[in-house]
Amino acid sequence: DQQLVVLDRALRRLSILRRQDGAIPLAFERSVALQASSEGLCVLTPGTVLVYGYRTGKRLHVVNLEGSVLRSFAPVDSIYSPMAADQVTMGRIACNPQRDEVIVSSNSLATIQAFRISTGKLTWTDALKPFRAMRVIDRGSSVTLESDRAGYSLIARMFYMNDCRVLQTVYDARQDHATVDTVATYTYSLGQRVWMQVDLTLPLLFQLDPKQAISVEIEDQALGIALNHVTTRVAAPGAARSATVCK
Repeated sequence: DQQLVVLDRALRRLSILRRQDGAIPLAFERSVALQASSEGLCVLTPGTVLVYGYRTGKRLHVVNLEGSVLRSFAPVDSIYSPMAADQVTMGRIACNPQRDEVIVSSNSLATIQAFRISTGKLTWTDALKPFRAMRVIDRGSSVTLESDRAGYSLIARMFYMNDCRVLQTVYDARQDHATVDTVATYTYSLGQRVWMQVDLTLPLLFQLDPKQAISVEIEDQALGIALNHVTTRVAAPGAARSATVCK
């Protein structure tokens, strides 16, 4: 049997589907109510998932498939009121169980953080540059999010590609009548602990496995789908040429 866990962000629940050997359609098994807001999901083991959402001051929650929260970590910055904390805990996560790591982003902030899944320890904090962050105006009883006419950077993709963390942003809420959107691809080498140069040429990617991704591009009003073998490069220390680190 194969089990598929789907996150319903709006209804704050998990839907569990099952596919039996030889059967093509997935059969709905049950739904599980969550005790927290739900923005993102990673499967850790066949019986536990990691849910991203604000609950009792924390953003990450290990949940079993009965809906019980086993433990929580990744506290929200204490400068925010509970209402603002709920707003900045909207974004994406990406998990790498082999590295015992999860990376966390916010739709409102340029800050990216990494935590150990097993212990909840914060291991890395950095900020995307360049990045059009939203302004969070926290009044305690109300919160306002603002951006300029050129919009704000929205993280649309976040995943691991071999030995790298890869993030892609687009501009959201644009009011400057731009006809072409810009996809910015940020790649961080875990091996060399450096950011590579931001790439503005790649389309949005949909990861298939640690080495392959599907890209979707529109050219001359036609939709094209291409299978890409993704590799990234970073300049080697003291060398003029580049060396592949994510291949």
